[in-house]
Amino acid sequence: MLRSRRTQIKNSAKQLQQESELQSPALLELARILYARLNEQGFEFPNEIKKNYPELEKFLTTKLATFAAEALLEQINFKNLPVEDITALLGIQKQPIPVTEPKLSTLEEIPSSSPFRAGVESCYRTDKWKNSPDNWGVFESPCKNKPSNSVEVYISGGNDGEILALEAALQIIDLIGIDAAKLQLVFASHLLNQPNPCLAKFSLKGTEVIKQIGWDKKHRLTVSEKLAQLASISFHLGRMLMSCTWVEGKPKGNKVNASVSVSPLWVVKTDVIGQKNLLTGKVEQPDEVYITVSPGPWVDSWLNRVGARAGTALCQFGWLATNILKIDPYHDELALKLAIHLTMLSRIKARDIKPYGHKVGELLEAVELESQINAARSDRDKARDLKNDWNKAVSLLTSLGWRVIFDDATYPEWLRPNSKSEKPSGWKDKKIIDWLWEAKLTIIPPEPIPALLATKTEPKQLKPALKLEKVSPLTPSQVRQARQAKGWSQAELAGFLGMSQSLVTKIERSERPINPELETKLRKLLDILQD
Repeated sequence: MLRSRRTQIKNSAKQLQQESELQSPALLELARILYARLNEQGFEFPNEIKKNYPELEKFLTTKLATFAAEALLEQINFKNLPVEDITALLGIQKQPIPVTEPKLSTLEEIPSSSPFRAGVESCYRTDKWKNSPDNWGVFESPCKNKPSNSVEVYISGGNDGEILALEAALQIIDLIGIDAAKLQLVFASHLLNQPNPCLAKFSLKGTEVIKQIGWDKKHRLTVSEKLAQLASISFHLGRMLMSCTWVEGKPKGNKVNASVSVSPLWVVKTDVIGQKNLLTGKVEQPDEVYITVSPGPWVDSWLNRVGARAGTALCQFGWLATNILKIDPYHDELALKLAIHLTMLSRIKARDIKPYGHKVGELLEAVELESQINAARSDRDKARDLKNDWNKAVSLLTSLGWRVIFDDATYPEWLRPNSKSEKPSGWKDKKIIDWLWEAKLTIIPPEPIPALLATKTEPKQLKPALKLEKVSPLTPSQVRQARQAKGWSQAELAGFLGMSQSLVTKIERSERPINPELETKLRKLLDILQD
């Protein structure tokens, strides 16, 4: 008898499941909410049913809630209600859509100061994360020339004042990975497009960011899944903290103290737009994501161009060829890390310009995990894999417009990427990894970055944001004269701006107005200072 009843209950539950699959998800969500409210009002099944027939309880409660939901829907008459009334009834508030930044051009100015470089590098150099004396996970980036100057990166926890331990911090870094480094480059590029980076606050549209960082080619994920992943990375970037102890200047001369106490690297607010799950309250399949970003306090000491002129702050910056953001780390991780590292090195300081010459070993030690390098030194197969990855990375950068010059004395032809030359006798006297490590080469970023770095002996000065002054608009003749002074053709300028040559011609002939966004790009690219 009992077995027969259990069979009936199972069959009833199975029938209910089949019926539920025919009903709309929204109806079932509402059914669950109604049953929860019935429980709040004291409704519950007898203990005997709960104890002896749990399947029957589940069947009856779901059925009851479904009937109640259907009755409620009939009374409300959703079909004839305006959208505003439905959203108000369900407690859904329409979020305002922020004004977002335009897409990045092919060339962008970025900060290259130590706090920013440390924040970027911390996303892919997991081996440099250590355990601090306070048992926090910390990424340390000391200055090579002056070890007393250093930057530290941490990750905050869920509670105020909490900093994650090493294991938890590494879990976050493994989750966000080198894509978080890409996203920081996007943040930084937009930051320096603001009138005053120290007071900047800007918003980015998720679907546009996806295109900018090459995720539109990730066909294994839906757009919603990409947006959800982007929102997660943005959230965790907002949890990154930094501090630095940094004093520059001669011992007996004026010194610049650019030290910063523990504070956010980026202040990030992420708005996820889409249908909320009524049970969890979360948007599980986003239609769009809006990321609002402002920099942490580090910019006051490291991006304050007025302060740099006054000798109270530092200011270091360089140029980003945005096509490197489209490099897929899944297939070309070494190429991406190498491009990011070289972008950070090819920068302007207040007094000098970083040379482009490098040893292969120094570059690999700067971007690869120490464990992978040690494995390559002790294992012939690992060494061959590392050499192949290096050759692939150099070839990819070359295809993206970077210029590579091999040193004939230390980088023999047979060792170079895609070489068909035969190895000379005696090449086995050294390990292949040692040949590669000692090889020298020069890697120059795409044009016009070298020319821009060479002509900018110091950062441009920005007027304080609160001091409003009338600025003369940019004229077509200024554009033409500045372009000719750099020795660029109209086609070259058009390529740097991401537009057609005919459009540049119209600009210089006063046949096309120069809007504020275009004026900002032209002034930056052609070094035209505001009057």
